[in-house]
Amino acid sequence: LFERAHNNFDRNGRKDWKLAPTRVTYGLLMTILSDCNIPQRTDELLAEMEHLEQNNNQTYARIAPDGGTYTLVIRAWALSGLPEGPELAEACLRRLQKVYQERNERRLQPRRESYGCVIHAWAGSRESWGIYRAQRLYEEMFELHARGYEHILPNPAVYDKLIWHWSLSKEAAGPAMAETILRRGAESHRAGHTEVGPTVYSYVNVLNGWANREDLIGNAEHAEVILNMMIDNAAESKGQPPPKTNQFESVMRAWSRSSNPRAIDRMEMLLKRQLKLSIAGMPRINPNQRIFSLIIDTWKKSDRVNEASKRIPELEVLKAVKSCDLWKAGNSQRETR
Repeated sequence: LFERAHNNFDRNGRKDWKLAPTRVTYGLLMTILSDCNIPQRTDELLAEMEHLEQNNNQTYARIAPDGGTYTLVIRAWALSGLPEGPELAEACLRRLQKVYQERNERRLQPRRESYGCVIHAWAGSRESWGIYRAQRLYEEMFELHARGYEHILPNPAVYDKLIWHWSLSKEAAGPAMAETILRRGAESHRAGHTEVGPTVYSYVNVLNGWANREDLIGNAEHAEVILNMMIDNAAESKGQPPPKTNQFESVMRAWSRSSNPRAIDRMEMLLKRQLKLSIAGMPRINPNQRIFSLIIDTWKKSDRVNEASKRIPELEVLKAVKSCDLWKAGNSQRETR
């Protein structure tokens, strides 16, 4: 239909302006082609738009591509799954930047979405260095913001996937890089850019990234710091839900695998805080049986035999009732060591 309309528009040298193609027409076709995983054709259509605009400036004024048009092509390559997809997506981004620098037209300014597509493509690529390429593009967005670009600061739609990939990475710096991105998003939010603040998923991915890295010294401490940030954010009514039982369990598990002599004390402190939050009415935060089992097993491995012999029976009772009712009633009150 697109080709027929295009041909009819210029039939016999007489232009029917009712059938004149526009940027929207091309954009819709590009979207369909992208969804059908035909990125090459979207790139060809963009080149056609550029050619028509440059050679028939007045006739095809409504066809001039803007930043959104380039982003459609970037998205098509980024989602193609092809080995060369990330490279070609970034090439289209650089093409957009070049056009913007040459013309300095606001409609051609690179967008947050443009960078986000390329970042996601590199972060999930098969190349071992792809995550570093994605990180560099993420840093570039802050540089452009400092130079006056609008709507370019990374938001969760851009950096959550980068955080996720860093959290799953086997790189020694993976969890730390994920946490840095999280904190930078929080700083931007505090600076007044409310649309770029991290979501609960941002925190959860960073927490899990630390908790699952047994090979890194201090991973449990870092995971607990992120958990406390989640609790504090919820308490300060920042619009974020509190952590759930699963997040407490992840941190407890990290402590249970730690060689730190304070591990059992940290687990007891976390349990006490979890119970208090549950009693205060926070939803889906009640300790489960796995948490009690982790603490019991850690006590059994402890060299503090006398304390363990007193504490384990108390924990067994709480585990059996599967709630904090006994603790609430005062039957298992205990001060933090």
